Amino acid sequence: MDIEASALISGFPVEIGWAWQEADSIQTDSVLIAPADKWLDILTWDPSAEATHGLTLDSLRNYGILPADACQYLNSQLHNLDVVFDTGLSGADVQWLKLAYAQARDTPTYSFLSVTSEDLIKNRLGLAHIPPPMFQTMHKFAPVPTHRAENDAAHWVWWLIAIDIAGDHSYSIDQDSFSKALREIEVPRGRSRFI
Repeated sequence: MDIEASALISGFPVEIGWAWQEADSIQTDSVLIAPADKWLDILTWDPSAEATHGLTLDSLRNYGILPADACQYLNSQLHNLDVVFDTGLSGADVQWLKLAYAQARDTPTYSFLSVTSEDLIKNRLGLAHIPPPMFQTMHKFAPVPTHRAENDAAHWVWWLIAIDIAGDHSYSIDQDSFSKALREIEVPRGRSRFI
């Protein structure tokens, strides 16, 4: 899961995105969050954050959903699942998510794992014993995070699929086939529910 916010400090969530693996494909979903009135009164809207993720207050007001609706949708989609954040449990993403649930007067029906997305990938890489040339090829084809929540969550799932592909040792013999398999991992782009 990844969350974009109105500001790094004293901000509120503006987009929540998540991704998961189904076979060798990446599935994603996201919600834009219309800011609660009280958030605009007491929290920060930072123009530099807007420039980074590209979401304006007007677009959130026009296309976002209320925090209560966003939390209800998250609970329906992620019920009883384990969620990993790139920032881990102590990072800003969890705080922004808690802010949305507090505004909604609701609680998540899914669990947060204490590992970060990066640590999860590093652990899987270590277990897969991927040789350095294969890792370099993976790094070459890895999608670049875009600061849109859905795409950034998909970035981490891409790595999980790439590690699974690298586990097939026949690719270690034929680097071209391995490169082709990595290029064929389709990463959804900006399919956000509303804009």
